[in-house]
Amino acid sequence: GKIDLFLSYTAVLVWLRNSESGLLERAACWNLDEKDWKGRKLKGTPSLVQAAIDSKTPVMVANVQTDPRTLDPEFYRRNGLLSYLGVPLVVKDEVLGVLVFLSRVEHQFTDEEIQFLSALASQAAIAIQKSQLYEQVRQRTHALSALYTIATAANETLNLDVVIRAVIKEITGIFRFDATRIFLLDSRTGALHLRDSFEARPEVFRSPGPFHLGVGIIGRVAASGEPMIFEDVQTDSSYQEMSQTNATRKGEFSFFAVFPIKARQKVLGTILCNGANPRRLTADEIQLMLSMADRVGVAIDNATLFERTKNQALELEQANKDLKRHGEIQELLKEISQDITCLDLDTLLKKLTEKVREILKVDVADVRVGTNEMLEIMGVAGIDPQLLETTSTTARGRSQWIIKNRKPLIISDIEQGKDLLTGSVLSGLAIRGYLGVALFSTDGEVIGILRALSYQPRNFTHEEVDLLQQLANGAAIALENARLLEQTKKQATELEQASKAQADFTAMIIHDLRSPVMNIMGTVDMLAEGLFGPVNEEQKRWLLKVLASSHSLIDLVSDYLDLSKVEAGRIDITKEDVDLGQLIQNSIENYLPLVRDRKTSITSAVHPGFSRIKADPRRLNQVLGNLLSNAVKFTGDSGQIELGVDQTNETQITVWVKDNGVGIPSEEIGGLFEKYRQLTGGKISEHKGTGLGLVICKTIVEAHGGRIWVESEEGKGATFFFTLPVNT
Repeated sequence: GKIDLFLSYTAVLVWLRNSESGLLERAACWNLDEKDWKGRKLKGTPSLVQAAIDSKTPVMVANVQTDPRTLDPEFYRRNGLLSYLGVPLVVKDEVLGVLVFLSRVEHQFTDEEIQFLSALASQAAIAIQKSQLYEQVRQRTHALSALYTIATAANETLNLDVVIRAVIKEITGIFRFDATRIFLLDSRTGALHLRDSFEARPEVFRSPGPFHLGVGIIGRVAASGEPMIFEDVQTDSSYQEMSQTNATRKGEFSFFAVFPIKARQKVLGTILCNGANPRRLTADEIQLMLSMADRVGVAIDNATLFERTKNQALELEQANKDLKRHGEIQELLKEISQDITCLDLDTLLKKLTEKVREILKVDVADVRVGTNEMLEIMGVAGIDPQLLETTSTTARGRSQWIIKNRKPLIISDIEQGKDLLTGSVLSGLAIRGYLGVALFSTDGEVIGILRALSYQPRNFTHEEVDLLQQLANGAAIALENARLLEQTKKQATELEQASKAQADFTAMIIHDLRSPVMNIMGTVDMLAEGLFGPVNEEQKRWLLKVLASSHSLIDLVSDYLDLSKVEAGRIDITKEDVDLGQLIQNSIENYLPLVRDRKTSITSAVHPGFSRIKADPRRLNQVLGNLLSNAVKFTGDSGQIELGVDQTNETQITVWVKDNGVGIPSEEIGGLFEKYRQLTGGKISEHKGTGLGLVICKTIVEAHGGRIWVESEEGKGATFFFTLPVNT
């Protein structure tokens, strides 16, 4: 409704960037036939939309039907759309998309309209970002809920079909695949058989398989234990090379992925997913699919164990105890996984070792954190920590063996096995039974050891070894999280210190520059007023020029130090009618005294008949001053400098500052307008500045709706150009 206050017969298009594919998509439209707009097949991204994204500034076209950058002019003719304004949707320097405003009558968007619509786009961008963040949180919550549902099903029932159906239901609900199929591996024959599936288009489904290990894509995934993902099988040549049946392509699907189902580092089957449209899975989505596959692996493992217990009647009682204990283990692992996010490291490791003592029925448990060179003992349970050398100690004997071999070490009786060095601490405590496993980082490096110790000889079972290894994996995650947290805190502290240092530096510069300049201005003002003696008109005229230049310097210092505005690409602009020719002449007069002794000439080339413009004279004077100052610095004695202005076309004028100085090396031109970038070659490096002058010029020019660039050849001078729009 508010848009109608500015424009009559308006239509609006919304383009948004797809977070999965990175491509722009048509999201919504207003006052247009949505089917007509979204139904068009476009070959590439519209150039006008891309221009707004690349520049992060509004793009205006008087007649979109005839503009050569228009991708589909027939659509605009059919809907009677003429004038075009594309405003980027930007939040914190990130472009989310483009908001396009179209008029059905020829319309020249005014500064007021552009400002209003840009503000509207900013508000819309914030709302869109919040919506996207909310959707991400919703998806993560849904993912966690799905994992919990699957884990609950896996823990609550040994009926494998119930778990598989739950997995398929959750996968379909989250990912909206058109087909999800689960294949299980027959370990006796090496064949993969379809166990269950979901088919959105059952009419095109035909029962596949069996597949054999290493044959076709499904067989390759089962053999390698690694997922294979094809965003679009219709265009991916590698799919046809690897596929045994080409069933996905024949079924008119595009997306195709196969994930391994594993447990205990062994492949038990695969999950196949199909989609009608091309699709790119995010890293989080891939991880979620792998986690779901792992839950199926746990369920298969549980079911296999259950089947084995049923077939072994003589071991039924022991098998029931094992199942009960397995449930306790799963609950413990679940509890530890929850504790990882809320407990500090030492408390978590202490709780972990206490659970190790409780479940394994051992006397002492501890965690040794570190590398082969040094280990720190943490989370001690069952003994006074001081008796276990809580200070760091060098890895030796058994600890060194575990780190080197990356395998569990099981010793039923230390006194009977003397082939490994026994530490004085364990000997003094009369430890007999020993079980130690390695803690692995996400990169596969050994970062510690989890030990279970007993005062009596002990034959640890394979299940107990596996349990301790799983608990060690949980401890490793906790260690990784603690390190990441510490790293994050350190980075935050460094950023805070850097910010404070910048603020202190800014305050110092303001004091050290502004105060002396203000003193100079006061003195010059009194001189001009004759308070220190009479002055003639010529002297007074030059004193007033000094005073004016000092005022400009004060203004320059204010913007020069206001880095936050430059960072945001935003500088305050106050527009009024400007006589650009007079502004150029004033700039020349201000710099003539500085080059008189060097016999350097500064001339103007103001072409007659150019249109007056609306601009901020103080800011333009700042740009001219910066460019002219650079020209003076880099032009030698008897050099020539020219300031000029001409009308490029009906909508813009071009201003230039040209010199015949040392020029700019071609390899340095590209980064010339970057913050703190200074030229480094030869004579150029003798004139060091702050590296911000051209950045400020660029920001001011772009704030006026223009652009700035340089043309130069080393040794032959340089010409800086900038354009400004003409107000009609």
